[in-house]
Amino acid sequence: LRFRTLIRSLGLSVPRMFPPTLPSPTPYSATAQKKTITKHKPLSRYFTQLDDSRFAVITDQARINAGLSDFFVSASGTTTEIANIGPSLSTENISQFIVGRVALGTNQKTNVADKSPPSQPFAITPEQRRKYLKDAEI
Repeated sequence: LRFRTLIRSLGLSVPRMFPPTLPSPTPYSATAQKKTITKHKPLSRYFTQLDDSRFAVITDQARINAGLSDFFVSASGTTTEIANIGPSLSTENISQFIVGRVALGTNQKTNVADKSPPSQPFAITPEQRRKYLKDAEI
């Protein structure tokens, strides 16, 4: 399964992406330079450790706006699942015609489907968290 992800970094730090076999992103300036990264695994992990970082991950269905963060993105043909295990972040449908944005707290996840706003956040169980971490291992 393949999907595209666009990362736009608005700060000085760069999000770390796993698995490490993917091309490494380079820093972007606030002039909105873009880099498209093609992934070969359906689950990817994104995290940053610096407070000043701001970036967006964009799939075919969702836009995830994050700063200091640790989250997983799983995209299929018509749905993107976002699971957050770090500080809060926000997500919305990539279409400007779909109204609705969801804030995800620690240990929460949501689904974004084609032509739908994000679902209400629901809790990630400890078992699900372990599975996400295992599936996205380096």
